[in-house]
Amino acid sequence: VATACLFCFSVAEAKKPGTGGGGGGDSSTAPFMVIELPGVDIAYKVSHQNVEGTVTVAGGSGSNAAYAVVDVATRLVLDSGPLPVPGNVNSDAWDVNSSGTIVGSAGALPMRWAPQETGYGFDVLPLLTGDSSGSVVAVSESGEMVGTSNAANSSRAAYWNETATTVIDLNTYVAAGSGCTLVAANDINSVGQVVGAGVLVGVNRGFVLALLTGKIDAV
Repeated sequence: VATACLFCFSVAEAKKPGTGGGGGGDSSTAPFMVIELPGVDIAYKVSHQNVEGTVTVAGGSGSNAAYAVVDVATRLVLDSGPLPVPGNVNSDAWDVNSSGTIVGSAGALPMRWAPQETGYGFDVLPLLTGDSSGSVVAVSESGEMVGTSNAANSSRAAYWNETATTVIDLNTYVAAGSGCTLVAANDINSVGQVVGAGVLVGVNRGFVLALLTGKIDAV
């Protein structure tokens, strides 16, 4: 059921940054509105405009991941609630795309939440062989996902396909003998380019993986 926003302002006028104080400077204005999101102490980290023109936000309070769907035009919260998890475990949400797909973690396992007719369903994503924990931190517009897969004393940059059935160690695409280890993938764009963190000959470095079928350049 759609609920009215309790902290919405009608379009207000805010001064743009000017060059002077007092009566001088730039007096031009820009419209904005504030829409209160449901829940208490939820750190909403992400938002993305859906194809329907609504905005989906997701985040966590340190123990439970939650979402909200907001119609900015009408200033209504159309849907909201906790994201379901397998059992009584802590969860967090890190990214959402325009289809409303949310990614994150629950109970130290990588998670994907997909919108249903009512609320959200979830998938626990596979880990790399030998690993015991992981997290998905980014999802592309096509549904490709990246994050980390972790063993007791190490982490590897990981990729999950759109169907959430396949996990790939991104170190597969590092040239043999390069001395580079990819430890975390932090984002993926619409053409499959991945950015993250790695170790190059013992030094912490950033990396860009240009294509999932190519080699990476440590930068």
